[in-house]
Amino acid sequence: MWEEIKGHQIQKRLLKKAIAEKKLAYAYLFSGHKGVGKTLMATQFATALLTDEMHETQAERISKRIQENQHPDFFQLEAEKESIKIGQVRNLTSKLQYHPLESTRKVVIIKQAELLTESAANALLKTLEEPPPQTHFILITNLPYKVLATIRSRCQHIRFSPLGESLVSKYLQKEKNIEAETADQLAKISQGSIGTAKELDPRFIRSVIERFQALSDKGSAADIIALSEEWARDEQTGLILELLASWYRDLLYYQQTQDEHGLIYKEAKAAHVSNDYADKSLHSIMETRKLLHTTANKQLLFEQLLFTLKG
Repeated sequence: MWEEIKGHQIQKRLLKKAIAEKKLAYAYLFSGHKGVGKTLMATQFATALLTDEMHETQAERISKRIQENQHPDFFQLEAEKESIKIGQVRNLTSKLQYHPLESTRKVVIIKQAELLTESAANALLKTLEEPPPQTHFILITNLPYKVLATIRSRCQHIRFSPLGESLVSKYLQKEKNIEAETADQLAKISQGSIGTAKELDPRFIRSVIERFQALSDKGSAADIIALSEEWARDEQTGLILELLASWYRDLLYYQQTQDEHGLIYKEAKAAHVSNDYADKSLHSIMETRKLLHTTANKQLLFEQLLFTLKG
């Protein structure tokens, strides 16, 4: 399964070496952008820990059970209703007091560790300070700065960088049968995240950019209000803002380099806006994105942004 993980060769070698030399940390923190392979790496690392020195046939059976979350020495903790609560941590730690049942180790994966409540994080910290024997924790997060500092200090921190655009594009072409030009576009928009790239719909992307271009060219105030209402109801508001940001990044990139091969949207080379305008527009989109999850009235948020971008 190691070979299923795209990129991250340094991280693979580090973890394999730790197992081979039996120089393992009790706790690891895997951090990096969403969709770059942290969870896949954590699952493979857990599998390798639980099947260490086993016969290949037996290891394959156990690997399948881990994938199905059916192994008694493998535990996963993730958010319930947007947070990981103290009751979940206490329930987990009570199970970890027992010796491994089938393996020589126990492994815990905690997904979205930044969602631990304060009380849950403190309860986990106590366990990490005195970890149960033969137990290893793997915490996964997109936002390491939101993980309690004292928890971070007790983990071996392994960082995952975005994958190369070429690698993401080749993956989409081979595994998802997406034609090269579209795969290249999705790879650029995903910013090195295979997980994000797999979720992108080229038709949705085209619709957002085309409607925004039409609005920019000759849209009225009524058009802005109507589009804002529609986008505010969409479940992909964050993606819409990222697509708008990628449009302005393209404008800035082309004006500075005149390199159309690096563009996400080929239409960007025909746009006539100043660097200053594009830069301010990009800043406005970034500020709107910060407010997205704390503002109840998303329609008003989009209206303010689109009126600003319209000038």
